[in-house]
This record gives sequence, structure tokens and C-alpha cells, in this order.
Amino acid sequence: MSTIEKSVRQFECPDDLWQKLEAMAHELECPIDALVTTALRRFIRSGQPLVLPTPAALGPCLSMAPRFDDDKPDPPLVVRAAGVDHLLRGGDLVIGAGDECDVILVGENVAAKHALVENIAGLYFVVDLGAPSGISCRGQRIARKRVVSGDEIVIGEHRVTFRFVE
Repeated sequence: MSTIEKSVRQFECPDDLWQKLEAMAHELECPIDALVTTALRRFIRSGQPLVLPTPAALGPCLSMAPRFDDDKPDPPLVVRAAGVDHLLRGGDLVIGAGDECDVILVGENVAAKHALVENIAGLYFVVDLGAPSGISCRGQRIARKRVVSGDEIVIGEHRVTFRFVE
């Protein structure tokens, strides 16, 4: 174990933890401090064990997203589904057929909780929540993808589009 001092606070962790977090932050195109802060906030809110996926688990969909040299957060995001615009200014948005979803889509191939639009350190990602029919972008099934303005994903029979508000 080694002690990491990144601010006035210190914590003990396995020797390779910080390197793994740096690699994950690089893959997600976000600052490591923001990644750790976001993960810890979700952990505290959920009351569940903290699980950080490995960058390899995020799949090839990350290669479809452009690389940005700055760490500037994405602007507010408009998610259009079933003819309705939903403005997202930070936070997350759940898409599915269930009443508890932020965006409700009706269809045989839409799961109760089908997809998540999540904000990680000011950057938006769309995530398949494990629905049998999955989600696709540009004809390719995806597990997770960085949202780019103009993206369109398919959920069941529905097309969901994304655009940033400048």
C-alpha cells in the first residue's frame, strides 16, 4: 500500500489504483479529479459498493467519440425522444418504458429501464442498461458512447437524438 496525496486529504490505496484511475480518466476524456469526485458522489448517494468499470469494459464505442484537448464541460444537452425535447443541464436521465423513467418510450422492445444518459464530470455518455434489444448508434450495437451533438441512437422502435445548446 502507498499513500497518495493529491490535496490536503490523504488516503491509502493499492499501489496501482491511481494509475488505473488515470487510465480510466484518459479513456473517458475527463480530468481524474472530476472522475473520482463523481464516482464518490454516486457511491455516497447509492449506499451500494463502489464499482469502477475498467476502460476495456467500456468497449470500442469510445473510439467513435472525438478527442478534445481541453477539459471544458459539454454545454446543456437536448435529448429528443418520441417527438419531445428534454433539456439536460448536468445530472442523469433514464430512458425506458417504466413510469419512474425521465423519458418514457412505449414499445415491445423497450425495457422498463433501457438506457441512461449520464453526466460524468460535465461530459455526457449514453449507456445501455442491459436491455435485451440493446441500443445502437450508426447501425452498431453499443454498450456506452460519448455523446456528440447530432448523434442518433435507436431504442426499440424509437430514434433518440442528441444536440448541444450553445
